[in-house]
Amino acid sequence: MLNPRVAGLYARVLAHQTPQKEKSAIELLAFLRGLKHGPRLADRDVTLYAQLLAKHRRWHELERQLSRGGLQSRIPKDILASLRSDLANPFLYSPKVESAPGFLELFNEAVDFSSRRRVISLRDSHGMPFDRLHGLVPTREHGPLVSVVTSCFNPDQGLLVAARSLQEQTWENWEMLVVDDGSTEPESRALLIEVERLDNRIRVIRKAVNGGTYRARNTAMRLLRGDFVTFLDSDDWAHPDRLTAGVLPMLQHRAIPATLGPGLRVSEELELNRPGYSPHFPAASSLMFRFPEVPARIGFFDSARKGADTEYLSRIASAFGQPVHELSGRALTLLRRTEDSLSATDFSFGWRHPARWAYKQSYGMSHQSISVGGDAYRAPENPSPHFGVHRWAKAGDPEYSHRRRFDVVFLGDWRRHGGPQVSMMEEISALLAQGFRIGVAHVEAMRFRSDEDEPLSEPLRELLRDGDAELVFLDEDVDVDLLIVRYPPILQFPSDITNALQPGRVLIMANQAPAESDGTDQRYVPADVHRHTRNLFGVAPLWVPQGPTIRALLAELLPREVIASWDNPGILDPEQWYVERDPLPAAGLVVGRYSRDTGIKFPSSAEDLLKGYGFETAVDVRLMGATRTVRTLLEQHGGVVPPNWSILPEGSVPVKEFLQSLDVVIYLDDPGAYEAFGRVLLESAASGALVIASPKHEPTFGDALLYANPSETVDLIRQLRADPARVARQRHLTRRRVHERWSRATFTRRVLDELAVVRGSRLEISNAAEVTRGHVTFSRRDTRLPMNVHSETAEVGILSALVRREADAEMADAVAVVHCPTAAAGAEGLLNEIRASFPGGATFTGTREDTKLPRYVWAVVSHIDGEWRTRTAPGWESETSGDSIHLAVTGT
Repeated sequence: MLNPRVAGLYARVLAHQTPQKEKSAIELLAFLRGLKHGPRLADRDVTLYAQLLAKHRRWHELERQLSRGGLQSRIPKDILASLRSDLANPFLYSPKVESAPGFLELFNEAVDFSSRRRVISLRDSHGMPFDRLHGLVPTREHGPLVSVVTSCFNPDQGLLVAARSLQEQTWENWEMLVVDDGSTEPESRALLIEVERLDNRIRVIRKAVNGGTYRARNTAMRLLRGDFVTFLDSDDWAHPDRLTAGVLPMLQHRAIPATLGPGLRVSEELELNRPGYSPHFPAASSLMFRFPEVPARIGFFDSARKGADTEYLSRIASAFGQPVHELSGRALTLLRRTEDSLSATDFSFGWRHPARWAYKQSYGMSHQSISVGGDAYRAPENPSPHFGVHRWAKAGDPEYSHRRRFDVVFLGDWRRHGGPQVSMMEEISALLAQGFRIGVAHVEAMRFRSDEDEPLSEPLRELLRDGDAELVFLDEDVDVDLLIVRYPPILQFPSDITNALQPGRVLIMANQAPAESDGTDQRYVPADVHRHTRNLFGVAPLWVPQGPTIRALLAELLPREVIASWDNPGILDPEQWYVERDPLPAAGLVVGRYSRDTGIKFPSSAEDLLKGYGFETAVDVRLMGATRTVRTLLEQHGGVVPPNWSILPEGSVPVKEFLQSLDVVIYLDDPGAYEAFGRVLLESAASGALVIASPKHEPTFGDALLYANPSETVDLIRQLRADPARVARQRHLTRRRVHERWSRATFTRRVLDELAVVRGSRLEISNAAEVTRGHVTFSRRDTRLPMNVHSETAEVGILSALVRREADAEMADAVAVVHCPTAAAGAEGLLNEIRASFPGGATFTGTREDTKLPRYVWAVVSHIDGEWRTRTAPGWESETSGDSIHLAVTGT
């Protein structure tokens, strides 16, 4: 029988995808709504159904659904109000109607569904409905000065809409600082003049270099005069009560450092419905805080181009030890919803770009430090310290890199810190020690998909924070020699990416069987993963088994030629694990094991469990990661735990410390379950303990371990205690095998072999061309514009750009690179390196005499603080004259 709740979940999955699948979701939900018997559809699915009907303009069906008894009580109040407004919205119908009875009342109710007060109207003018928004202001409030900061780049009429919404505020004492972030369009510059003339409380600050919203805010924060500061995006509209509502709680309670108001995303046609979302949400851009108290403690905005408003309010909460005070009720900001907005490409129903997620991971670490007394202050000119932000950087930003290159990128699901993650971290450490440039990319395995915002594993976050490895996104344009996929299930259901990175070679490390021996727990289908990998990255992958067991399975499912001739077992640094051991004691022997707390890591029956670890009471038995599984097995025998057993929760003791407490490790697991390698066994062997394992592991570990069935372990221990020489020989052999087979050096040699295959097939780009004649003149009269360039030959290439001054305001320095025409990419990389080093002096601009120019660059010219500086290659000379500088070839 069809379960509506399970089917509703499937409908939600469909609704996350294409418009055509959205229509399929509508039909499925309509069918489920019509069922007379069985469990009823969940409230969230009823809500989604109504929202999808509105999105696809199925107004009559929506009206019929909303009129059905009891349905309205199952839809959240704010969503219901937005649906009613859209139903009455004349601008959403075709043909368009200019007015509809009750629409403005319903729109006002959706903005403030707790009140019947009408404060929003429409101007009698032409243009998009959003641009006609008008606030009705019955009274005015007086008090301290509130500074409103608005950044813009090539603004349109939306900036006028934002400015007029401030003129309609109930709070009368405000100033508006419009920061022009290096606009280039003449129409926009004319509009800025118009905005400035609109009200004497409006000031325009014109920046010479585009730096993004948050650098623009930092510029304004050094120039504003208010006692409180808030922000308004250049295409949004402020509710008439916005400033009053934001400032009053701080006037009434000195302990409140900042407030945050609700927002409402509204289309150009005043449509409110967004399937899957509630219309009201905390709008980060509406943050208002005390000035200068808050910046005095935490400094300025992070310079990332996206998401830094959320980071700033989170930093306030960490530094002041309390959440930012959230206002309730009406939406105080109407945020214009367009397809080309700053965040539109980063969010969709049920999805956000991994860069947003990564950025939050990174600043979350620093905020934890702030909350326990760490330094919260950020200077306005500093580049962002957080990983993930490079995804949004533009040329000239310190975080920008034209085209990054990596020796090896590890692709995995990095949320947990289990076997695959431990293996990747060991392999990364091995390669970093050899000077490799390493990238890491995160892809969520669908089998572990979660609605929870799970963090990256802590060791990886620390690695990224310290800059030892760099985060890579699949849709980045980067050079990757070797891509290592460390968990095949992540590509069983890959992301729909059409411009994924293009590595030179791809290795899929098969660290897990595709399914169990009886066909259950199907984790991945090798043929599917192989095809998806080739389609995604443009390279046919090579499969590398983690051990003999997986090799045999893959040989039955894949062509022989796509399976590597070598295995990639786990590795570690033996010296970090090894502890010298005494002979096995005659009394006080300690045996034990650790693992994940799951059934396949233990014997399949209580009888085998009790036989395998059934030692006399004088032997101390310690089982870590066994609380749930062992007790479940022992319930078959009355649930009695032997008195000499200690059952510890998974991870309750650090693994190295736990292994050091054992004389013998006895690792008995389910003989019918596939085991790709067995990292527990490797770490146990490396620790110096004597290791006894289930016989199924012998093909993988060979003579490095001893082997026994459950019925044989007690007798084997008795023999070993009576034969110290045998114990000493086995310990020595185990240590030697760990160094030979599972050390970092072994893995590094394999990677070097694979890189040789990649690099041997690539042609080196020649920069040997030389210029025989050339005259180039640079001039500059306006410090807000790049250099003027006049060249008399086509034998040179020239790249020039503005660079940010330390003040980050109305002036800019400039730099140019004269280069071999066939080496434009290298010259652009150098130009970006120079730009990234500003402010504070730059490489190649005359401040570093020991710096040599790359072979393909003939000159670097800079204009800093009104002065020309040059660095030229042999055969070139320069001559300065007034506001110009002339370069010429003097010889070959």
